[in-house]
Amino acid sequence: MRSDSGSGLLERFCIRCGEKIAMGRQKNTRFHNPACKQAWYEARLLSRASENLAYAEQQFGHCRNRAHWYRLAILIDKTVWMYPPIDRPSMRFDGLFRSTPGFLVAPYEPPIVPLKGRYSVYLFDADARPVPSIDGCRLVRVEPLRQIALESGDRCADHFKNETKSQK
Repeated sequence: MRSDSGSGLLERFCIRCGEKIAMGRQKNTRFHNPACKQAWYEARLLSRASENLAYAEQQFGHCRNRAHWYRLAILIDKTVWMYPPIDRPSMRFDGLFRSTPGFLVAPYEPPIVPLKGRYSVYLFDADARPVPSIDGCRLVRVEPLRQIALESGDRCADHFKNETKSQK
């Protein structure tokens, strides 16, 4: 969030489309208009049709007080891939492309991953700094909501490989 020139207030942006939220709106407002809010929640209905993703949403409920973002990692053919990528926009559950430090913990943003499987969970605060893992939220079983390529994630450093192997 950027500071508004001179007022000391933080600028806020819609979590769906990135449009600026008017300064006079309530502090907990996350969408710049009702259409974005409705589109977000309608798109989330898809994830609730999946037993794995519905359970993942419950798991992330335990993280809301400590984490703002999460990323998922999976080991495939001796390479660890993390989703979403952080250096470029990526497809999200609602079909839009966004560039953020991760998927939102609250309101819950279902992950977009290339394969069904068990993923290691990495949590981050609102400033994208890592936070310690939380019991019950270290591994999550998810499946693709939208088709993406394996290579659309970030290829990760070797220290993630050791951590991911130890969590299996």
